[in-house]
Amino acid sequence: MKKFSVLILSLAVSLVSCASLQQDIYISSEDNQYIYSSIEYFENSFIQIDAKNSLSQDVSADVKNLLFQLNDYMNTTKLAEPVLIARLTAIKGLLSEMNKNRSEASKCYSDAKSLQGGDRYVLLLGVRLEKTLEQKLSLAEDILYRDSQNPVILLEKAKILISNADYKNAVAVMDDAFVIFSKENLEVYNEVYGELRTYAWDLYAVSENSKNTDFGNINLNSELTLDAMVDLTLRNTKLLDNYKSKDNQQVKKMIEILAAEHYFDCAGDTYGMNKSSDDILFAQVMTRRYCARFFWNIFVKSNGDASMLTKYSERYKKSGRTKSPVLDITSENTDFDAILGVVENEIMELPDGKNFLPNEAVSAMDYLKWVKKIEN
Repeated sequence: MKKFSVLILSLAVSLVSCASLQQDIYISSEDNQYIYSSIEYFENSFIQIDAKNSLSQDVSADVKNLLFQLNDYMNTTKLAEPVLIARLTAIKGLLSEMNKNRSEASKCYSDAKSLQGGDRYVLLLGVRLEKTLEQKLSLAEDILYRDSQNPVILLEKAKILISNADYKNAVAVMDDAFVIFSKENLEVYNEVYGELRTYAWDLYAVSENSKNTDFGNINLNSELTLDAMVDLTLRNTKLLDNYKSKDNQQVKKMIEILAAEHYFDCAGDTYGMNKSSDDILFAQVMTRRYCARFFWNIFVKSNGDASMLTKYSERYKKSGRTKSPVLDITSENTDFDAILGVVENEIMELPDGKNFLPNEAVSAMDYLKWVKKIEN
């Protein structure tokens, strides 16, 4: 037990999630203090994993590791209070469900429910074990009808609404949950799930003015690839419709066509003499520079005036100026025109108001927000 105590003390954060449990049970010994700090550790670890999982991140290793720790703890620690056992058993069930072991998760739910059916995490496990989104939402709303101030279930309802593409209501419900967490001195939940709230808001923003927002199988939180860049453009805009065929080409074929039409070239390399598109075609991840280059070619072609491609560099040459208005892009940079073009036309932004950060990786979500600006 001493070895695990060191682990708890080193990893636990200031989480008061067991406050309601401590109100029910009088703490009178060092062992009890240890038990509560242990439960705080497991609950905090769970929500860290759960938040990542909600954003479609790979958490399989984290789940297995925490399950191992939890099983070891429950097997070696003398737990007498049903409310404590129920909470830990529910967390074990939630991890098992996340680990695709529904039979174990169902057993944990049955065991935990028999001990403390009203525990927040027992209720959460019950919602997770429903088979369809409609059933999950129905059970969550039933629980909230009886206890509208249950922030854990409110948060779960928000996740279900995101899965149902009801992003606006998801954000509103999540905000309600965050207010309650704050009142309970559980701001750590707001911090952990803050990225999910931002994700839901971004989804709402890109879908607000379009009934046909289509993500395909693309994880919008993932780093943008060339395939995803072209795929999202085809699915969500009409910018490349001139290159579509009746056979609805595969993305790989469309990339070949766009490369031949110089959509991936630097502004000063219209005819591909220097093969400036090669760095995009073989890149593992699309950077802000590559997005700017692609956007600028789309923008110029859609306006039908090829002279626009190099208008910024030509203007600088004629004026004799050399200092770029963007601190981290010189006027001699091969993507100078593209970057100034997308910034001036408010397609992309300077993150800090001064620098473009050309080599920073881009998420699929960021790209989707930008590409929609070209048509609007």
